[in-house]
Amino acid sequence: MIRSGMTVGCSGFVSVGHPKRVLKAAAAKGRAKGLHLLSGGGTGDECVGELARNHMLAFLCPYNNNPDARRLINAGEIEYVDMHLSDMPGAVRSGLLGNIDLAVIECCMINDDGGIVPTLSVGASEAFVECAEKVILELNLAYPSTMYGLHRMTDGTHSIKCDPKKIAGIVVTDEYGQLASVPSPSPTDDAIAENVIKIIQKECADGRVSGEFAIEPGIGSVAVAVFTKMSSLMKNGSVNYVGVVQDSAIDLLLSGNIKKITGAALRLSENGLSKLLGNIDRLRGKIEILPQDVSNNCGNLDRCRLIAVNTAIEADITGNINSTHLLGDKIMNGIGGAADFARHSVLSVFMTPSVAKNGQISCIVPSVSHVDHNAYDVDFIVTEQGYADLRCKAPYQRAEQIINNCAEVGYREQLKEYLNRCARSGYTPFDIEHSMDWHKNYILSGNMRGSGSPGK
Repeated sequence: MIRSGMTVGCSGFVSVGHPKRVLKAAAAKGRAKGLHLLSGGGTGDECVGELARNHMLAFLCPYNNNPDARRLINAGEIEYVDMHLSDMPGAVRSGLLGNIDLAVIECCMINDDGGIVPTLSVGASEAFVECAEKVILELNLAYPSTMYGLHRMTDGTHSIKCDPKKIAGIVVTDEYGQLASVPSPSPTDDAIAENVIKIIQKECADGRVSGEFAIEPGIGSVAVAVFTKMSSLMKNGSVNYVGVVQDSAIDLLLSGNIKKITGAALRLSENGLSKLLGNIDRLRGKIEILPQDVSNNCGNLDRCRLIAVNTAIEADITGNINSTHLLGDKIMNGIGGAADFARHSVLSVFMTPSVAKNGQISCIVPSVSHVDHNAYDVDFIVTEQGYADLRCKAPYQRAEQIINNCAEVGYREQLKEYLNRCARSGYTPFDIEHSMDWHKNYILSGNMRGSGSPGK
């Protein structure tokens, strides 16, 4: 059923809820070349990784978190379209991504009417099933049918509607797949988290954040540190959780410190999944796994009074954020849902260590090499050094705060020299001749200071 040139919509979001067998088997056959693979917020290695390593992918959208696919994207073998995750289902339904020949969807249950109950994610699966010519289901018995009721589709029901005539095959599996690991925060992560907490405490004390609000902490080790430290602020159960759900969110929901969880996926470790399944009756009604155009919908986010905390690769002295590219042309993963959350939050926070590569790279630079989030969507920049509040500040005021509060001490004088060289020649501190000197230094010498071994 999987033939060369097909467009395949695949379940999955941040490597959970994806098919484990069908696309892996297609990759092993190696016959279907030039596939266009669509997913939600990134699918698992058994899908995109296997197809990429066998050089069967021609096109990928809207997000990639697989290193083998990343290598081929940056080499030009795979055409990749990076996209705000909230836009993906609409692009599928409107036909912008072409006809969907086949949807391959993991589920834990199939209703009598063909309704599909997903496992750990919904993502864009609802749109794929709606638009696909044919559907192949992987019925994964590792996930119990008691998960019914955790998902909510766009029509308010708990399963994806599907005409049974569309279902071309059902493959029975019984495997969790690779579950998430729980990263241990470093001292730098803990220091960044402390600064994020200071921001939230100050905003609450000043009355700008009060009553019931929601937190979106992103994913990764810094997010774990932020959310762990936030538990002290969550004693009254007035906080909601939005975004990709991690172990710590399940713990806080069970303790009553979080009121409700909504997101497109549950990215849990083996221990976190055990807690979920062992307390499923307690958690039903408090967790909603949603399609990504609902979880990331601007109106929903505006109403929930969201504090959005996301990760940057680098930030510049005027507040622009690069969260996807290395040295301007090599993509890492993708923009994901960060902009959906940042643009519709009451507080938009971006965090990064002040340096990388043992200090050879400053993550605070004169100009970012790629802009994903412009300064208008950024309220705070946070590093382990401190934080800069950019709200209601002119460009030169923002630059001074970011340099003094966020940059690593050894790079501050260089940044001040750049700022002085701009000499208020315009409204925004920008030197067109030298704005990329730091990135050039790293490429030539392996160090943004301009000395060291050759960069890679």
